[in-house]
Amino acid sequence: MFGIAGIVSGAKKKPEDIDRLYRELLWPFVKDGLPVRQLCTTESCIVSLIEPKLACVRSSFFGQFDDGISVIVFGEIFNDRQPDESIVEYVHRLFVKDGISSFAALNGSFCMFIHNETEYESFLVADKFSSRPVLYHIGQEYTMFSPDQRSFVHSECVSKKVNLGAVAAMLSSSHLYNDDTYIQDVKYLQGSSALRVYPAGKQIIKYWDYVIEPHTDEGIQAYQSRLAPLLLKSVERRIKGESKPALLLSGGVDSRALLGACMELGFKVELCSYYSRQYRESDACIAERIAKLSGMPLHLIRYEPADILSCVRETMPFFGGMRRSIYEYEALKKIQGEFSSILVGDESFGWYDRALASEEDMFASVFINRFSRNLWKKLLTDSHYEEMRTRDEANFNKLSSRTSLVNLLDRRIYFGTTEHLVRDIVLGRCFLNYCIAKVRQPWLDNDILNFMRLLPTQYSLSKALFQSTAGIMFPHLFSVPKATNNGSYRDTSMYYPMILEKNPDVVKEACFQGTYSIDSIFVPAALEHYLRIPNRSLRGRIKEQIKNSDFLVLRRVSKSIYDMVKKHSAIFAREMCHPDILSQWQILERIAILRFTVGGQLALELE
Repeated sequence: MFGIAGIVSGAKKKPEDIDRLYRELLWPFVKDGLPVRQLCTTESCIVSLIEPKLACVRSSFFGQFDDGISVIVFGEIFNDRQPDESIVEYVHRLFVKDGISSFAALNGSFCMFIHNETEYESFLVADKFSSRPVLYHIGQEYTMFSPDQRSFVHSECVSKKVNLGAVAAMLSSSHLYNDDTYIQDVKYLQGSSALRVYPAGKQIIKYWDYVIEPHTDEGIQAYQSRLAPLLLKSVERRIKGESKPALLLSGGVDSRALLGACMELGFKVELCSYYSRQYRESDACIAERIAKLSGMPLHLIRYEPADILSCVRETMPFFGGMRRSIYEYEALKKIQGEFSSILVGDESFGWYDRALASEEDMFASVFINRFSRNLWKKLLTDSHYEEMRTRDEANFNKLSSRTSLVNLLDRRIYFGTTEHLVRDIVLGRCFLNYCIAKVRQPWLDNDILNFMRLLPTQYSLSKALFQSTAGIMFPHLFSVPKATNNGSYRDTSMYYPMILEKNPDVVKEACFQGTYSIDSIFVPAALEHYLRIPNRSLRGRIKEQIKNSDFLVLRRVSKSIYDMVKKHSAIFAREMCHPDILSQWQILERIAILRFTVGGQLALELE
């Protein structure tokens, strides 16, 4: 991974001590052969920029000013600036004027470091969605930070103990949440947060929050008329001046709207779409029809999905073991370095209006699941199961207390935007920055975020406003129906069972070979038995869930809703009623990620 790495203290330190710790921190980047630029070196800090090898991805800025303040920015900031004013000059001017509150005004995808040598004060800052990840360790004398978790396992200051709360989150939700990392003493700098280091100590400052303040309903037409120009302005900010821009066209509403905006603004973009085994009525098939309507060139990429083990291994150094987008990597690395930037269609609203019966339902609807007692009690040793269950409970309590919102629908919008979007979707897009080019997300523009958080709940919760606005703006692009197979990457649920069937040894390699410390939390016999259970049909699995007395929520719904559930995947049913059954490929994938990341890559210890 790439970004800002360094070591800082709130006081003057011996140069030889700080230099030794700094070099330990840089070990993974030196090993990977990544360009390292040491920029800020003072009596209390050493900070560098770690840049990707792709020239088209480099987005780094540095400035030292007469008032003793240094500014390092990694990423992109799209605010309007004065003529001939650089990004670091703009950041410096705002910071001197408004201090910490200036961070909330910055519009873009970035992480940055601000150091005031006169005051021995430093700020490490993540953007609103932490789209350029930074991990940090706070010690007694030094604070260390890096975009790569491998940096910390080579430092003499950091314990090598595994965070079992993070392990529980990966097994249950397939990604981490809150500020957890796999290393117990290392934290993730959350979106809209700044880490301040100064002589009196260290503190995490929340400089902005997604405060939901629904206003009185003015009618959908009023909101359509406001959203349309916000979209056009956001796209213009992110594509103006680009030499060879592209758009990742999935065939869905999000990316179609971006394509329409590019066309209306007069920008020529190249389109990219991909598919694996199924082309007919896939995202790529729909994208090809839309591309013909637009007249824009299309790069249609067919790829054969790699097996689970090679996919996990290849993406671990850049993605920290998270699972999202590893399938996209297989396709998109084929166009690596071809474009100056790529627009993608992630948006901060449209979390779907479904009935919620409890706090657990709310979290499950944004893909954060409680630690399944019935399932993991069978597959984990008793001692580790109890500890992980306790840590999972503490993590959920910490997560739940982050907002004072009471209404479950408002809480879903809040956590969907500030948690699921941040630590799953956006993190995947940051990873794609390494794979292909500068990835830009127009729907996460500051102006659009502020517009969405003030909407009446019925508009921000569903995609109706978004879809109707895009349909009115670009009706010709919406004459093509959407894909019927639920997207390109979702066919993984089909090919993973094939991998298991054709390569039976993959289970042993992913779960049993080796002597990693993390292996001891599993019961090998129970795990192997579970992973070799023959695949059951979707209908059979849903019937089994319906009969189970634990699924009271699903049993109470009407037949019409049950019929709808049958048309969707087993994952959809799991979101509604928290079943204790995960498919073989989901279990296998999550355990493989944990073993190869926590065990092989980081070599963390349980005790």
